[in-house]
Amino acid sequence: MKKDMMEQCIQKFPVMTEDGEEMAELLTVVQIDGIEYAVYALPGKTDPRRRNIYASYVLKDENGYDTLADITDPADKERVTRFILSCLPEETVFTE
Repeated sequence: MKKDMMEQCIQKFPVMTEDGEEMAELLTVVQIDGIEYAVYALPGKTDPRRRNIYASYVLKDENGYDTLADITDPADKERVTRFILSCLPEETVFTE
């Protein structure tokens, strides 16, 4: 697939972070144990070639549109973290 066609397929959306609004890249939406999560990436703060991966609940607003919400339940965080880790190559390097 050509690069320009691939870029057209990438879904980007704004998210609010502690640094203000940033553009996130949707990686996938997954349902685990009946709960829907969005998994997305933001450019790294010190090296934009690196990506920080995040997950949020996907909830419907009063008009039926999808919205994101922080994952507050520790068990939900563990489940979605296990899913994300299962998708990454073994040689992935983790940094804080």
